[in-house]
Amino acid sequence: MSLDVTVGGATAESYASVAEADAYLVFRGDTSSWSALSTTDKELKLKWAASILQDLAWQGTKNDTAQALEWPRYDAYDKSGWLILTTVIPPELKLAQAELAFQLIANDWTQGLGPTVPTRVKVGSIEIENQSVNGLPQAVTAKIRHLLTVVPGQGSLVRG
Repeated sequence: MSLDVTVGGATAESYASVAEADAYLVFRGDTSSWSALSTTDKELKLKWAASILQDLAWQGTKNDTAQALEWPRYDAYDKSGWLILTTVIPPELKLAQAELAFQLIANDWTQGLGPTVPTRVKVGSIEIENQSVNGLPQAVTAKIRHLLTVVPGQGSLVRG
């Protein structure tokens, strides 16, 4: 099996390659469960992560109706407000996909990705707030928040 990471390709299955995911996860630390996977299993996790990312509310519009994935996009901007070229996948999206693929080894983050109301419990001076159980992992959302119009699990407008 060979993972199709062609930018804007009609049969693209992933934004990040296995090599890109491996490179990111080496620096993340404590990723022995990822390292233990075969290349085929890593590709499957990356495909699953890409399929989850497909359903997010991204800024801009798909660059081409024939492309399989949501990126590249037209009229999308980076953190600094610079236009993202329609010939590239934002590096932070690749990192977010690698992080999500890693997180999918142990957890199924696909359960109820819709907006949720945070749960807050207060007993005396102790207060606990549940952090978006039905959204994406914080480590994923933090990387791509600026590319979204709505943050999963929060339902808040990021960019108008």
